[in-house]
Amino acid sequence: MSDEQLPDAVEPMPTRSKIIAGLVGCVVLLAAAYMMLRVSSPAIRPDQVAPAGHYSLPCGVCHTLSPSAPAIKVVS
Repeated sequence: MSDEQLPDAVEPMPTRSKIIAGLVGCVVLLAAAYMMLRVSSPAIRPDQVAPAGHYSLPCGVCHTLSPSAPAIKVVS
């Protein structure tokens, strides 16, 4: 066998390109997960009280805030 490369051989992807592609992939996955969270969380009123044991983040991180949203009954 010979060690010479064939003219149509594909060179391997450089490590730097692999790292950048991995970081871009992670950002895309995080953005998709955040959008799924926003879509699956119901719209709430800005003055809505959070239920007991709810996350301590501001409501606008996960929910769409709308004054015309129906009030959600909260069990404390």
